Amino acid sequence: MKHAGLLVAIVAFTFTGLLQVNAQDYVITNKGDSITGQLKPLLYGPEKKVQVVGTDKKKQVYSIFQVRRYRYRDEMYEPVKGPEGFTFMKVVKSGYLSLYAYQLPNQVTFEGSYLMRRDGKGMDVPNISFKKAMKNYLEDCQSVADRIENGELGRKNLHNIIDA
Repeated sequence: MKHAGLLVAIVAFTFTGLLQVNAQDYVITNKGDSITGQLKPLLYGPEKKVQVVGTDKKKQVYSIFQVRRYRYRDEMYEPVKGPEGFTFMKVVKSGYLSLYAYQLPNQVTFEGSYLMRRDGKGMDVPNISFKKAMKNYLEDCQSVADRIENGELGRKNLHNIIDA
């Protein structure tokens, strides 16, 4: 019985080790190329970039306009035109209405919330006047707008709003 427990522990350790090895970072370019390697997002300055160090130790740098999306530390990032121009935003929830997290000015963490409809219309998620702003933004989906107006859905229910 002691050996069976040890065997389960070894298999579980090996399996989780494989999961960590296979979870590699990558960049998908606008041309559709997939480049794997060690990523370093360069999110400072006016033009955002991603640096990739391949297995041959060669560095390649891709500008925000060359990247469709990239995966870094198990998070997906996409270029989005937000309140401060084009920047890489972390994908929180994707769909017809997608939720992104972005870096606020002079910040290093992704604390800002941004909504983007598939038609390209985006909106910074407000703290003040949330109900009015969301009702106007979601005017094409009257049932959800009505639920927000009635107080059934609020800022704390943002994921439910996106699903609806």
